[in-house]
Amino acid sequence: MITTTAVAFILLAFGLAFLGWRFLRAFRKVHTREPKSRVGFLLGLCFFATALHNGILGFGTLFFATSPGALSLVSIIAYPFLVI
Repeated sequence: MITTTAVAFILLAFGLAFLGWRFLRAFRKVHTREPKSRVGFLLGLCFFATALHNGILGFGTLFFATSPGALSLVSIIAYPFLVI
């Protein structure tokens, strides 16, 4: 069974990963006054961590839509990436 939630989470994960990748590339081209600034890296990491979280939820929902126990395990596995 394919759910719309799974498709939405997977598409959101791909979109966030693409935005994170483009943001990191754009930030490397900008010359800032402070060369040791890690702001771009941290914002890119936020995009990638959120994309990974949504990807885990999307594929978990796609494969385990009929198993409530597995869905709760998928949620537990995905949430540490939000802590990052």
